[in-house]
Amino acid sequence: MKQTWKNCRNPKIMLLVPLTVFNGVEQAFVIGIFTKSFVACGLGVSQIGFVCTAFGISDAICSLVFGPLIKLFGRMPLFVFGAVNNMLMIVTLMIWPLNPADKAILYVAATVWGMADGVWNTQINGFWVALVGRQSLDLAFTNYRFWESIGLAAGFAMSRLFSVEAVLLILFCLLLLGMVGYCAIEAYDDVSVGLHSFSTSHTSSFLSLDELC
Repeated sequence: MKQTWKNCRNPKIMLLVPLTVFNGVEQAFVIGIFTKSFVACGLGVSQIGFVCTAFGISDAICSLVFGPLIKLFGRMPLFVFGAVNNMLMIVTLMIWPLNPADKAILYVAATVWGMADGVWNTQINGFWVALVGRQSLDLAFTNYRFWESIGLAAGFAMSRLFSVEAVLLILFCLLLLGMVGYCAIEAYDDVSVGLHSFSTSHTSSFLSLDELC
């Protein structure tokens, strides 16, 4: 725990915290609110298991597929894919008037949300390892699980304290904040690599001139 708080001094770690917390909140939303306020109210309690199965299968398949895909396309496209899917589903649930006749919409929402969750469960975890370092795997997983658990606890608390619309709005804002933080980390790394390459190339040029002299 002491090491976890010590890592909070690292700006890049803190920039990843909102997205990690969102990962926990969105899982709590699916378990505590989506199943109760949408599936149970719209389709009946008997359909909760089937809708959750669609979510779980989608989540499992995407978790397996996204591992190899990151080697082909990099991390950024997968994070954007997950964020866009989640935002679309959040907005859909906010504006869609619940109708039992629209059974397919709930299954599609569960499936697409599962795809996004597959991104978060695999890529955020891996990103923590990249930030903390492979030599500190235990610390990386501890940080990830700690902040994700904070999100889970907050999500379940919000399901009792706030309306569904308010929770969806909080989810949207938290995801937006998390993606801004993630993009800031990627931008910082790109600038750092660029400056390092620039410095290295100029140092090599000066060495070459010295040799000529």
